[in-house]
Amino acid sequence: MSESDLFSDDIRLREEAAGRYRVFSEDIRIPEQFRRDWEQVLGGKNEDDGWEWPRGLAQLADTSRWPEYAFGTANAACLLVMHRPGLNKGENVESLDRVLFIEPSIPVLGGIPPAHNELYRECYGVPRDATWRYIHRYLKPAFDGLRNPFSQLMTCNLNIEHGSYGITDVAMNIGGLSILDHIVSLCQPRLILLCGGEVHKATQSWKADAKILRVAHPSIWHRSSMRLPNGDKTASEVRKTLFGR
Repeated sequence: MSESDLFSDDIRLREEAAGRYRVFSEDIRIPEQFRRDWEQVLGGKNEDDGWEWPRGLAQLADTSRWPEYAFGTANAACLLVMHRPGLNKGENVESLDRVLFIEPSIPVLGGIPPAHNELYRECYGVPRDATWRYIHRYLKPAFDGLRNPFSQLMTCNLNIEHGSYGITDVAMNIGGLSILDHIVSLCQPRLILLCGGEVHKATQSWKADAKILRVAHPSIWHRSSMRLPNGDKTASEVRKTLFGR
């Protein structure tokens, strides 16, 4: 098995190849607060066991360079792009005191997903927050056939600043295209899901060497009558593109 298998068109091979590498590209200490979460995802695997990451991948995933609010597997075949981290009713940036993500937030290999994508909704998510609920509901079945459904998914926010629904910062959104370029350079995805109107506007002229699908924001994937693909249609496209069925 070679380094090129990490970016195979066969996503099962991508997952298998990733499993031969150590989980993190650097010597990372998992914060004690999140140790139990990571142990659940690791399933007995030692995060230090396995091959060293290819140098180019390790440089792109370096903690000093990796963009905030991007969580996933370093060779993820699917990239899901949302607008920005949301605020719940009555919240403001200064008052946020909840867990925002499961650390460390850098990409992983090892054939596993990051703890954030796998467990954040269950362990730390706000109950009424529909975004992660519907990502789990619709995308987990779409990745059926892998050892772990989220081992081939990268999620990110185009704009890393928290904001309430309806607030738009066009300059920050456009600036976020460099985030997408960085992530695509690392993952070499086969499918990119651009979610919601603000992402669609910012990426009108953005291109990548992957299939790009503009879909509804995950928070409304449950709706059945929309101009944009909902959760069922998005999941169907994921399966067709990545599994051929």
